[in-house]
Amino acid sequence: MGRRPQKSRRRPGNCDGSRACNHYNARELRPVYNGDVNLDEFRETLKADHPPRGLAAPLRALWHEGRDDWKRAHEIVQAERSKAAERVHAYLHRKEGDSANADYWYNRAGAERPRGRLETEWEDLVIGFLNAEG
Repeated sequence: MGRRPQKSRRRPGNCDGSRACNHYNARELRPVYNGDVNLDEFRETLKADHPPRGLAAPLRALWHEGRDDWKRAHEIVQAERSKAAERVHAYLHRKEGDSANADYWYNRAGAERPRGRLETEWEDLVIGFLNAEG
């Protein structure tokens, strides 16, 4: 009986495991979040079919929203009970155009509704959560 060739343990790309955009789960070729990620690298993960493993719920919700899946993002934060999730919940209702509901969630999160662009708010949230987790 012949011996099966061993599978390569080499990761796709130039992965040294130190960055989320370069680090993949070998079974699913799915990015793995391990902190130490910047906004541009987070945006790169939006090209994948699934969010990086290890993201906290608020970041996972922002990942889905970044891929235009508002419904999934809302499901995630609606199931969470934290100020961070409430803050993302507020952003989602602001994006939806439901100002009264957004203001309710901003109030619960202890934040004021931003007056700037939605894109800027999304970026600020992502950066804030990445910095808090990294």
